[in-house]
Amino acid sequence: MTNAIEVRSLVKRFGEFTAVDHLDLEIPRGQLTSLLGPNGAGKTTTVRILTTLLPPCEGQTEIGGFRLTEQNDRIKPLLGLVPQEIALYETLSARQNLRFFAQLYGFPGAAIDGHVMKLLADVQLDDRANDAVAEFSGGMQRRVNIAAALIHDPDIIFMDEPTVGLDPISRTAVWEIIEDLKSRGKTIVLTTHYMEEAETLSDRVVIVDHGKVIATGTPSELIRQTGVETAFRLTIDGDTAVCVEKLRELPGIIKADGVDGRLTVFSGSGSAQLVDVIQTTLQTGAVVQAVEVMGPNLGAVFLHFTGRELRE
Repeated sequence: MTNAIEVRSLVKRFGEFTAVDHLDLEIPRGQLTSLLGPNGAGKTTTVRILTTLLPPCEGQTEIGGFRLTEQNDRIKPLLGLVPQEIALYETLSARQNLRFFAQLYGFPGAAIDGHVMKLLADVQLDDRANDAVAEFSGGMQRRVNIAAALIHDPDIIFMDEPTVGLDPISRTAVWEIIEDLKSRGKTIVLTTHYMEEAETLSDRVVIVDHGKVIATGTPSELIRQTGVETAFRLTIDGDTAVCVEKLRELPGIIKADGVDGRLTVFSGSGSAQLVDVIQTTLQTGAVVQAVEVMGPNLGAVFLHFTGRELRE
């Protein structure tokens, strides 16, 4: 089987609100797939369903070849979950935390210590095994959090913003752990608000908005799909609608949108077109207050498909 997860027409409603709206999704086995979407797009709800924490309202889903809801007892041992929140006992040491989780999974007593120390070595914390988690930095706590999710050597690992709030050095350490898991053939589903993280780590990217998948592919495939060479973000004092109308008339402009004094312009001609964009905006009588230029990257792709930045 080439896909670790296959989702067809997944629906989740909360009263009259539809959080996931007939979503179709395929997660290839042995790859890292990033789920990207603006806040409220349905990512977290989808992950909670796929990790058996929430029941779906409609749809058919297979995880590891087993049917969701009908065979959850077969699915759960396949899954590891790294939550965004630190899920550890701060007064216990790193070793004690992992021993506790190993016992929950039924590891025989004689095998626990060796297994725990190997996991701590994998996340480069074996030298701090006996220190209380409360004494650790945020990055170190996140590494123990990852080790806890790997206690039972799961085939499929869900990581919900595993580097949120970390400094660059700690983030790089977590990236190294993720790259090691990829090299071991693990299937990883990552949600992140860091576009660089998704672009660096992902084999595939799935962009979700309003509970639906609106684009999927490798980062390079998505960039080619849009035809976008450069995206410009302009902050103006003027008539946004008039600016958008004039900018759409420019040769080489793929797409232009705007709201409340913020313009987003997608060019197929590269950054050299910035001069034309600014001049056209000024000709409407608007004042340009700030300009941001984005190259042909995943951030520009995300803006193209959703009209929003990742954190909006």
